[in-house]
Amino acid sequence: MASTVATALLVSSCGGGSGDTSTNSQRTNTTGPCTRPTPTPTWNSALDPLKAQDSVRFFKECVGTLAVYYPLTECVKDNKSGLIWEQKKASGPQAANTYFTNFDSTAGKQVSNGGDAINDGRPATQAEINASYNSVGYINLVNGLGVCGGTWRLPNKDELQGLIQRIDPNWVLNHMNIGGYWSSSPQENIVDGDVAFSVAHHGMNRTGSNRENGFFVRLVRN
Repeated sequence: MASTVATALLVSSCGGGSGDTSTNSQRTNTTGPCTRPTPTPTWNSALDPLKAQDSVRFFKECVGTLAVYYPLTECVKDNKSGLIWEQKKASGPQAANTYFTNFDSTAGKQVSNGGDAINDGRPATQAEINASYNSVGYINLVNGLGVCGGTWRLPNKDELQGLIQRIDPNWVLNHMNIGGYWSSSPQENIVDGDVAFSVAHHGMNRTGSNRENGFFVRLVRN
């Protein structure tokens, strides 16, 4: 588990103001010309509870002196980590309750092929990697939709556990209270790469899991 790192609370702003936590996606800047907020530094603690003031709408652009933010239903920024998290939906292509495999390489033996991957495994095909039911295919989908204008990825195990342990459901939408979530982190010392870390829905543990298992996915971007 990542160790606690003391940092000052930085809030996404435009012209020095605080982050917009209202239901509106636009806000007039009254302190001067609208400018892009300064990025916040990386913060890697999994211990400090996520408070509303730590979560803000993600800045999109300036239109004159008007600061425009992405809708909270699309993404949310965690000001303590500086990371932007994908918001999940109740249904549709970004539905929160969709299970995914986690194949990410055509090398090694990521597919068990009926037995354990090491003794009776095979590499994943590119079609399996790009499939809609696999994490990489889902990343391609979300990037193709242009969600919050960014290049999305799977979080590593520390980023993911740090978020899950600090979730405020008013800000991180449609979190599943069963099962687990895939991370991008392979389990160390697994030669064939068939095991990656998943993080339990409550965030209290992370486990090496066979990549063909079905877990949920919540993407992140910097």
